[in-house]
Amino acid sequence: MSNLEIKATELISTSKKEKDRNAFLDTFIFEPENIEEQNLGNLYIVGEITNLSNNSEYLINLLVATIKKEYYSLTGRSPIESFEQGLNKTNEMLADFAQQGNIEWIGNLNISVLVLKENTVYFSQTGKTQTLLVRGKNIIDIGKDLITDPMPHPLKTFSNIASGEIEIGDKIILATPEFFRSISEEEIKNAVAGNAEAMVEKFESALGGRTNAA
Repeated sequence: MSNLEIKATELISTSKKEKDRNAFLDTFIFEPENIEEQNLGNLYIVGEITNLSNNSEYLINLLVATIKKEYYSLTGRSPIESFEQGLNKTNEMLADFAQQGNIEWIGNLNISVLVLKENTVYFSQTGKTQTLLVRGKNIIDIGKDLITDPMPHPLKTFSNIASGEIEIGDKIILATPEFFRSISEEEIKNAVAGNAEAMVEKFESALGGRTNAA
């Protein structure tokens, strides 16, 4: 069993700059709802669609619902098996969505999906999101090699999965491009130097956002 204490926080910018941008952004935290689901751990998703359309919010919510439903559907599977199937179902859903003529999201979808089970993480991403690991004073872009095609076929939207082990004191940041437009590299370094609570407070102050903790 892991001795890690997990604390997750959602931070969404509510600055005027964000409102003026042609984008829809949302974050999601899912935890096991019963004993059986505890085998699969927690699921975290950060999503953004640029080139805003009437379908943007609907697509993000449909994508998230598809991943969550498939991920927790068979609790006897391992986390990696469930994660692979969740992403496969999502790719199929996105392909169907595109075949219906909804193609404005292609090339404009920025999503990070991460599973945490004890001290093991599995994650995938598409678009221009980044998955950062903060360990001590080091900030590592652990997802930089996951995306090889900026405009993949819908069936290959999520085509790669990475995994790793986290340690006590580690912090993981799932961030959309807006995060890096709104906060400087120096502000990020200063924020991550403290504990998790202090880091969130500094990010919230810099971004002018709101937080939801879990």
